[in-house]
Amino acid sequence: MKKIFYLTLAIVLASFALLRAQTTVSFTPAKDNSLFSGTGWEDNSSGIGVSLYAGEIRGGDVRRAVMAFDLSSIPATATITSASLSLRVTRSRSGAVDFMIHRLTSDWGEAASNAVGNNGTGVAALSGDATWNCAFHGTVGNCTTSWTAAGGDFVAASSGTSSLTTANTTSVFPSSATMIADVQAWVDGSESNFGWLLKTAETGSRLAKQISSREATTAANRPTLTVTYIVALPVSLTTFQGVEMPNGNKLNWETDQESGFSHFEVQRKTETDQDFVAIGRVNGGMENLTGGQYSFLDEEKKIGDNLYRLKMVDLDGAFKYSPLVTLRTENLTSVEQLSVWPNPATESLHAYLPESLGDFTLSILSYDGKLISERKYAGNQQVRLAITELPQGQYYLRWVSERNSGVTPFVKR
Repeated sequence: MKKIFYLTLAIVLASFALLRAQTTVSFTPAKDNSLFSGTGWEDNSSGIGVSLYAGEIRGGDVRRAVMAFDLSSIPATATITSASLSLRVTRSRSGAVDFMIHRLTSDWGEAASNAVGNNGTGVAALSGDATWNCAFHGTVGNCTTSWTAAGGDFVAASSGTSSLTTANTTSVFPSSATMIADVQAWVDGSESNFGWLLKTAETGSRLAKQISSREATTAANRPTLTVTYIVALPVSLTTFQGVEMPNGNKLNWETDQESGFSHFEVQRKTETDQDFVAIGRVNGGMENLTGGQYSFLDEEKKIGDNLYRLKMVDLDGAFKYSPLVTLRTENLTSVEQLSVWPNPATESLHAYLPESLGDFTLSILSYDGKLISERKYAGNQQVRLAITELPQGQYYLRWVSERNSGVTPFVKR
C-alpha cells in the first residue's frame, strides 16, 4: 500500500526586492536655438532653422547651441538608469573636436527666426528668441529677459563630453552619472527642465560645427536624447515561500508596501500543463504603505513538480510576475515514512526515519507553515524532540533527506 508524501524542492525566496519594469524611450528637442557672439551678431538667432551652431569660428567668435526635451511622458516616480545624446554634424571645417553639454539654469526661448542655408551668423532675432545676450529677446537691442551672464546661464561643470568630427557623421554623448542626474532631476521636478547648452572649450579658432536641429528635414538626423528608466510596481514583494501540508500546498508571501494595487493571481504549472494556469485570486491592500501578509492553499496539487508564481496586478491592469516556488509531490512507499509518536503529545515527540533514506533534517512548523525549529540528524535512529515550550495547538513535523521528504501533523496538548 502506498501513501502520498510531499517533497519540497524550493521553499523560500528570501527578501525578494521591489520588482521593476525597464523602459527605453527617445526624444527630439521640444525647442532648440543657437547663440551667436561677435559684433553685430549678438542680437541674432535661428529659432526654426534646420541647423544649430556651436564652437569657434574664424577670429575667435563663439557659437553655442541650446536644446531642451519634453520628458513629461516619463513618470515622476521613475528612476533614470541611462541617458545619452546623439548629434548629427552637417558641416565642419575641422576634424575631431571635443564638445561639452552643460545643464542650463535659466529658461530661454525659441521663436520663428530662421537662418536659411549655411548661415553661421544667424538672422535678426524675433520676440521670444534666445540670443547671446537675451534668454528671451524683445525688441532690437533689448531683452524681455536677459541672461545673468551673456552666452547663457549654465552649470560650470559639464554633464557629458563627446568628440564631434566631420560632416555627415553622428556623435554620441555616452551616458554619464551627471547626465543621468540631470534627467532624473528634470523628471522628478527637483530641478527645472531648461535643457542643455552645447559648447567647446572655446580656446581655438575655426572649430565650429553645424549640427542638425529639431527642424531638420531628415528626422533621423535630429538631436536625440535616449533615456532608460525603471518604475517601481505598485507592490513590493519581500518574501514568497511554499510549504507542503497534508491537505495541500500552502503559499505564504509578504509585501512591505502597496500603492494603487489590485490583487494577486495565484498561478500553477504542473508537468502536464503547457503553461501556467490561474488557480486563485487574493485581493491586495490597494493603498497599504506598511505592507501585508497573504496566504493561499492549493488543495488540488498534483503528483510531480508544482510550480507556483504570483501575477501582481495594478488597478490599471499593469502586472508583473513573482519569482517561482517549486513544490514536488511524490508517491512514497510505507517503509519510507517518518514514524511519529505519541500523537497527541505533551512534553516530547519521538520520531524515527528508516536508514534507507540516509541523513535527514527535522523541522517543526506552525499550523500556517512558519518554521519554528530545525535540526539535522543521522539516519536509522530514534529522535526525541522536546516540545514543552510549544503552545497547545496543531503543528507539522517535516523531514527532508537526500532522497525524499515528507510532512506529518501532530497535536501539542
